[in-house]
Amino acid sequence: LQKIQGDPREWTEDTGTGGSYPNSTDRIIMALAGWEIYLATGDEEFLETIYDVTAYTLEKDFHVNYDPNTGLFKGETSGLDHRSKTYPDWMDEGYFSDIMESKASGTNIEYAVAFKVLEQASEILGKDPAETEKWANRFEDLKQAINENFWVEDGGYYASWQYPEYMGNVLAEKTDVIATGYAIYYDIATPEMAERLMENYPLVKYGANTVYPQKRGKQFGAIYHNRGVWPGWEATLMEGAMKAGNHELADEIMKSIMSAAARNLSNEEVINHETGAGNDAHRQLWSVAGHMAAFYRVLFGMTYELDGIHFAPYVPDWMVGPFELSNYTYRDANLTVTVSGQGDQVASLKVNGEEMGADYVLPADASGDYTIEIVVEDSGDHDSVNLKPENLVICPEPPEMQLEDGVLTWTPDESYTYKLWTGTEYIDVTGQDSYEIPQDVYGSYSLVAV
Repeated sequence: LQKIQGDPREWTEDTGTGGSYPNSTDRIIMALAGWEIYLATGDEEFLETIYDVTAYTLEKDFHVNYDPNTGLFKGETSGLDHRSKTYPDWMDEGYFSDIMESKASGTNIEYAVAFKVLEQASEILGKDPAETEKWANRFEDLKQAINENFWVEDGGYYASWQYPEYMGNVLAEKTDVIATGYAIYYDIATPEMAERLMENYPLVKYGANTVYPQKRGKQFGAIYHNRGVWPGWEATLMEGAMKAGNHELADEIMKSIMSAAARNLSNEEVINHETGAGNDAHRQLWSVAGHMAAFYRVLFGMTYELDGIHFAPYVPDWMVGPFELSNYTYRDANLTVTVSGQGDQVASLKVNGEEMGADYVLPADASGDYTIEIVVEDSGDHDSVNLKPENLVICPEPPEMQLEDGVLTWTPDESYTYKLWTGTEYIDVTGQDSYEIPQDVYGSYSLVAV
C-alpha cells in the first residue's frame, strides 16, 4: 500500500527511465499483486481500495500514454529498464522520448490483466453492471490489440516492443521472458499460441534467457537483462508453463532457479547465462519469490482462484518424496499437504483421509484443519523445449549509416546480410553500400545487420 499516493490516489511508478513515469508505465502491475493478495485473504475492504486506486490510475493513463491508433499503451518494457541494457544504444543517448513513445508487450499485458482484475472485482463488490461490462470490453480490446501488434507468426513469439509511430510502429526483433510468461499465464495467448511460445522460448544451460537475442554495444560488458538469467523473471514462464501443461519447461526453469541458489549460496538477482555465476544483489526478494513459487506452484501445484485453492502437483524424476508442507494458513484453514510419487498427473487426492479425486478444490470458506495427501504419477505426455547452445547467440554490432545529399551510405561486413527499414517495409540491401532516399515520400530509415 506504500505504492498508493496522491489525491486522487493512484499507483506510483518505481524507478525507471528518464525520471520514471510516464517513460516507465508498468506501475499498473500493482493491481495484479493486489488481486493475488485478495485471492489469498478474501479481504473485500482491501479489494475496494485496490479497485478505486486501479480504476483511477487506468483512466489517467488513457489520457497520458494511450495510443488510439494501435490500441496500446506506451512506455518501457516492464521490469526491463536500464535503457541500453535492453534497448539499442541509440535509444539511450541523452534523451528517452523514443522509449517513452514505444509500446512494450509485457507492459500492455499488465494493463490488460488490470482490466480483468477490475472486471472481476466490480462483480464481487456489487458495482453497476455497466461498469463491469466496461472493464470487460477494455480487456478484450487490449488483448486483441496485443495479439494483432506484437505476435510474430513466423517465429512463434511476442516481440518485446514496437518502435515509435514516426518509425512506422515496426517491431523489435527481440523477445523477453516476462512478456512470454505473462501471455501464457494470463491467457492473452490462445492455447495454440501458448504451445508455440513454450516450445520456442530460448533456454540455455543456466535458465531462460531474460531477453533474446543478446545485444552488443556500450553495455555489452554488463551481465544484467542482456546476457543474464533472472530467477525472479523466469519464474513467470515457469508458472505459465505449469498452467498450460508444459511440465518439461516448468522443470527446466525450476532446476535453474534451485541450482543457481545452491551454486551461489544465495538467491542472486542476476545469473550469468554462460557461467551460472551470480552477478548482482544477494538475497534478492524477487529471486526468493521465484524460488518459493517453484515449491508452492510447481511441486505442490497450488493455484489460488476465486473458488479456493486448486492442486495440480508436478514431481520431476530427479526429485524423490514424499514432500510435506505443514502449518500452511489459508484464510480460516490450516493445511498440511503431502505429495508423493513422481509425475504430472494426480492419481489420488485424499482430504482428512477421504478420497476426493483430482478435481478437488479447497473451498475459499474452508475453516479448521485439513490434511491433504496427494499421489502423482506420470501421464506419459511430454513436451519439447528449446534448450541448445545456439541460444547464447549475440547480435552483430549495430551498423552505422551516414546521410549526405539524400543518399544513405554504410560500410557492409561480408559476414552479414542487410535489410533496410524505410518506415513502411524492409528491403534487402545485401551487397549494397548505399541507398538513395526517395524525395516524394515520408521515410524513417534503419539499417539492420543479420
